[in-house]
Amino acid sequence: MRQKPVLESLKASFCGKYFFFRMKRKVEEVRTALDNAVNLYEDVRSIVSSHASSFFVLDYMNTLFTEDLRDALFQLTVEAACELPSLRLSSDFRPAITDFLIRLRNVLNSDVIVPSKEEFFAECGVTTSRIDYACVACPDKKKHEVIASCDLVEGLTRKCGLRRVTDLGSGKGHLGSALATYCGLDVVCIECRAFLSESSARLHERHVKRLEKKTKIEAKGSGTFRIEADLINSSSDLERLNPDGEEFAIIGLHACGNLAVDAAQLYTRTKSCSAMFIVGCCYNMLVEEFDASDPYTVEERIAGRFRFPVSSFLREKSFGLSRNAKMLGLYAPDRINASSLERISNGPLDSSESPFFRAVLDFMMLESGVEKARGATVGSAFKKAKGDFVTYAEISWKNLNLDPSKFDEGRAKELYDQCSLLRKEFHIFQQFRTALSPLIEFIILVDRLLALLEEGFENSWLVRAFDPVISPRCYALVSHK
Repeated sequence: MRQKPVLESLKASFCGKYFFFRMKRKVEEVRTALDNAVNLYEDVRSIVSSHASSFFVLDYMNTLFTEDLRDALFQLTVEAACELPSLRLSSDFRPAITDFLIRLRNVLNSDVIVPSKEEFFAECGVTTSRIDYACVACPDKKKHEVIASCDLVEGLTRKCGLRRVTDLGSGKGHLGSALATYCGLDVVCIECRAFLSESSARLHERHVKRLEKKTKIEAKGSGTFRIEADLINSSSDLERLNPDGEEFAIIGLHACGNLAVDAAQLYTRTKSCSAMFIVGCCYNMLVEEFDASDPYTVEERIAGRFRFPVSSFLREKSFGLSRNAKMLGLYAPDRINASSLERISNGPLDSSESPFFRAVLDFMMLESGVEKARGATVGSAFKKAKGDFVTYAEISWKNLNLDPSKFDEGRAKELYDQCSLLRKEFHIFQQFRTALSPLIEFIILVDRLLALLEEGFENSWLVRAFDPVISPRCYALVSHK
């Protein structure tokens, strides 16, 4: 009888040591993947931090690239350049391009990202109820996201034995309403914008009515659905929404900017929060700790509200991106590549005509000795110009409040003609930068995953939840305690 406590003690000790070594190995694997990505980023930092509008002003052709890579890139045809965002290798590529793409692919094809929700289910032992969501009423893109998210959240809550879900930054409430209507979960939607809260209530009523009319639709019985008006940040108290202490999950579909990071921090600090499903977006709005070049985040920086990086690993490196790099991380290379044949058939340079106009305009402004005021934009000048650069330049000059006496219509035409000789090179530059977009997103998201692992949340994953062609912000940070 006396041996039982000893055996239990030995078993607990073994399990503790096994967890420690397994956790340590997972953290090291993610750190290695992130370190490889950061090393590659440093090699292309000047390229990802550049902006297309400065292509002529800063002579990017001769200043951003190594000689081998520059010669290899700018000898490509326009059609071959359109393949760069796909990261597929081509016989049209010289070794300098091929070697770089292989290195980039090796970084992105890391095992730290679960490539599909099906593989995620298999890895963590989750099965779904295969609910028919035929009554979900929203645009095709949103419907794709809602159905995939419902599958993941429903499986996650069932694995954890949860019935309650809190949707942070719920917007119109598409996801929360579907979870309540089809999955039988009790959902609280938190949204600070009153007009969206009102839309959520109307949307949920439509969901319920549509389901009642189609009684053959499989559902688990309607759960409760309510809306709270509140602004969520890392210091919010989620326990007040859960006074009886019942455990719940937090979710967020396209949690904007800092909200995705705030949600993860709330998950780690809230005792009764047992699971998390967060899809982030709007990386350009992240407040960086180690890059002070973004003029739009000054107030947050002064207040110390930093949201990148969040892992100790990157913070120890004092690693920073830049506003232009974060904007690049929002590109949709899968979607761009999927439509490349259509773009080529319509004229392969059309897709870069607007930024090309802007680059020529900036060159003209430099030559004229004028500068735009902070915050001033060209507005809808490109659309109004209908393909004519001189008209575009004239409208932009007014929109930017530039000195009208320094606008020269004849010189505008001359500069456009001169820069048009490098139109192909400009297009290739744009395609190559687009190919680097996944690297930025990888660093941002893996940094968040690593922060969870560093804090001991072993059951954490990055899952490709959506088709990236349909929904470019397709990665979900999933965790349970």
